[in-house]
Amino acid sequence: METIEVTNDVSAVEAVTPDQAAHPQADNTQSHNESTPVDTPAPAQTAPPSEAEKPKKPAPLLKESRAVPRKLFSGRAKVAHDKFSWSGRVLDLSLHGFSAIFDDPIRVGTSCSVSCDIFSAGITHHFVSSALAIQSVLVSGKGFRVGFQFQRLSDSSREVIQQLVKAP
Repeated sequence: METIEVTNDVSAVEAVTPDQAAHPQADNTQSHNESTPVDTPAPAQTAPPSEAEKPKKPAPLLKESRAVPRKLFSGRAKVAHDKFSWSGRVLDLSLHGFSAIFDDPIRVGTSCSVSCDIFSAGITHHFVSSALAIQSVLVSGKGFRVGFQFQRLSDSSREVIQQLVKAP
């Protein structure tokens, strides 16, 4: 029976390179204090990332597509089409249209009669027009934001709207 002696003395341990480990017959008599050059393989060449792996660039900021600026307002809108009618809260107004929040959607493309009361500087301004629903979007927890484009705006209504959007 053979006895094996185990010690905690690491001073007798020799450094072994991968090449020496692969060829045990080679001379391993170097001292552990001498440095042995080790051939390390070059880093693996990686292929350029595919389109899916490339980091996404932030989307460019969208430009305002409106022909004229809009202005935020508070007011009421009453909209009618055939035998249907809706009441909503005006959000903004421009010379070309307005948007309002309604409890129910209004189908895009619906031609409507609108009557609006806009509150500004302690005064209620009233105008009427025909308008086309050009956008109808569900706004979480608030209803449907519907955008309208004026179709036939009377001179008196145009004057009221011009005064409102030009006011400071």
